[in-house]
Amino acid sequence: MKKTINSFTAAAVALAFVLGSPAAWAGSMANVVQVGDGNYTIMYQNNKKTRTKSWTVSNPAQKFVSDKKIRTAVKQATRYKPVRAGKVGGGGCGFAAGANSSYVAQTGYGNTAFASQTGSNNVAVTNQDGSGNVSYVVQKGSGNKAYVTQAGNGNAALIVQRC
Repeated sequence: MKKTINSFTAAAVALAFVLGSPAAWAGSMANVVQVGDGNYTIMYQNNKKTRTKSWTVSNPAQKFVSDKKIRTAVKQATRYKPVRAGKVGGGGCGFAAGANSSYVAQTGYGNTAFASQTGSNNVAVTNQDGSGNVSYVVQKGSGNKAYVTQAGNGNAALIVQRC
């Protein structure tokens, strides 16, 4: 009986530690796959929700407007904002020690991949096969994972992950 109580107590203490510690390990995961030509995706993630908008363009006027929308969103996502300290028990960004990593594989011409990572243990992976593809990944916080796959031409993807 004493062994059961000790096991229960150890489990309760471990659970209290996990629930009470800042969410340094609790990141977001995003995956965007674009196959074909002229696909656009904007994805925003924070600790409360995910918003995604995807569309396809079919003429130069739509492409112009969509490119401007992506540029504006990237500018807003990458502007400097001071980091706010988190509360004990969660609610903050939880910047733990650890390296960020970004991997890019491109086949074709005129492809662009951009990754901005603030925090730790973030991973960004971009695979582009085609021409004129653009990928932006902005990660703030810790433990975020973003994957972008673009097969085709003229695709654009933006993923913003914040704590």
